Amino acid sequence: MNDPTQLASQSAGFDCGQVSLSLPEIGSLASRAARGAGFGWGLAEEAGMAAQWLARAGLDWPTAFLSCLEGDKGVDFRPRPGAWEADGPACGLRIGVALSDFATLPEGPARVLSLGKVLNALLVVPFVSQAALKVATPLRLEMDGIPVAWISGDALVPAAGGIPVLPLCDLRVVRAADNFPPAGRDPVGDQNFPIPAALWGRLDRLALGMTVPATEQSLSGAGAGVSDND
Repeated sequence: MNDPTQLASQSAGFDCGQVSLSLPEIGSLASRAARGAGFGWGLAEEAGMAAQWLARAGLDWPTAFLSCLEGDKGVDFRPRPGAWEADGPACGLRIGVALSDFATLPEGPARVLSLGKVLNALLVVPFVSQAALKVATPLRLEMDGIPVAWISGDALVPAAGGIPVLPLCDLRVVRAADNFPPAGRDPVGDQNFPIPAALWGRLDRLALGMTVPATEQSLSGAGAGVSDND
């Protein structure tokens, strides 16, 4: 029998202040934490996928997710060709899901696509990977005008300084077919991934919140935060 309160607190083991998790455990923890934070089921499933992708790429998924789930959830946004519109910073997770959904449409990544002010933009990276696959073209991600990563499917080439975990930045996606760096970072295979026990504890507490009956507000969060209003 699956008991959510038990599954939320299971881990592969503690070691020197760290918790070692498998990819399925990371996906489950992130999904449950998103549900506990009030996100709808669909977005929570996307959160689990994104957490696994970031973990396999060696990126700091716990910090970005906690900032997203515990902090500002962002405003609605309006996908438009070339530049998406919003009245304030938008949630990185919701932006990422929408970017993948709109990848092959006029609102998707053409030559240059400005996504505007984005919270926790690291969460967009897995969805840039999906978009690159859909448009069959490598994409470059820029934070505050600085290139931070080149992505072609699962191949990831971070900039020399790495991909920062920024709470807020201006985000752009640029087609990079002609200047994709030659060496990509292949995702790590199945293994256990350590995270600080303190971060695991915060995610676990959020995950336990999914056992609380859903409210009207949480149920309304099942979409990608996109507004179709002109």
